[in-house]
This record gives sequence, structure tokens and C-alpha cells, in this order.
Amino acid sequence: IRIEASDLVEAPGRTGRILFTATMSNRGNTGQDFPTLELRLSDSSNQTVVSRVMVPVEYLGRAIGKDEFIPPGGEVFVNMQIELQGKAPASGYGVRAFYP
Repeated sequence: IRIEASDLVEAPGRTGRILFTATMSNRGNTGQDFPTLELRLSDSSNQTVVSRVMVPVEYLGRAIGKDEFIPPGGEVFVNMQIELQGKAPASGYGVRAFYP
């Protein structure tokens, strides 16, 4: 699984919320389970100020079927709002896919 693209912007008209989008692709020859995603927001010193782990049901917005997977060459699009009120300001971010 590879994260091909991602973006993080302040949600329009929603102070304290960000809009997180990402595209993941299965570069393998076999189907892959949906990974867990970790989003880290960092300050100007590249220190993590907020970290959020998202399981597939959160970023897909629905439950995954028993036999559902990402097919070879398949893509998954993530589009979700995340609450940040009361958190320290961030100047950068990173996202990774992993299997716990």
C-alpha cells in the first residue's frame, strides 16, 4: 500500500477543523487489507504537536465487509474532517499507512 497523494487544509468556514484528503493505492499483485492511517501534525521545529490514528471505518465512513479488500492496482480515496480545537498550531504534517 502506498500513499500516492495527500492534502491538509483548514475546512472552509469551520474554525478548528481541517480537511484531510489522501489517495492510497495497492501496488502489489494481490489484494490487501485496508491499513490503519496515522496523521501527524508538526510545528516549525518538526516536533509532533498532534497525532491521530484512524482505522478504516473512520476514514472510509462505513464498515468494511468480511471479504472486502483493496484489489491489485486499486485505489482508495480518503476525505474527512478532523477536529483540532484547542490544539497547538501546526506548520507541517505527515501521513503513513501501517498494519498494527
